[in-house]
Amino acid sequence: LRVAFGLSKLGIEFARKKNQSTTVAALYFSKSNIQGIGIGLEERFYFKSSDSSLRGFYAGPSIGYIQLKENYYDEIYEVFSIAGKFGHQWFISKHLTTDLFSGLGFLVGSETNTAQLSFDIGLSSG
Repeated sequence: LRVAFGLSKLGIEFARKKNQSTTVAALYFSKSNIQGIGIGLEERFYFKSSDSSLRGFYAGPSIGYIQLKENYYDEIYEVFSIAGKFGHQWFISKHLTTDLFSGLGFLVGSETNTAQLSFDIGLSSG
């Protein structure tokens, strides 16, 4: 669903402990006359202890920053986010996963200090 709203994300997940991982991601936004790039950081805590890490149900926090440029008025905006996410990740093959997730977050923008809640639901693969 993110792509339908103009947001693309490319990240890599690193196993830090048996049931814990960190994801670092590059963000790209393009919708109408607004474009931007950013960075995201997510921590995941997997519930089930298994020999195979990074699979199963998980929950965790994330933070992000994106700088947006509005081309018509030539203005730049910044958006900061903090969120919580819950999901399930499956391995399709050794290096390919599918992830079904949902989350709730809080966004703060530089334009007159706007703030709002955000809801995220999706399916990712990579």
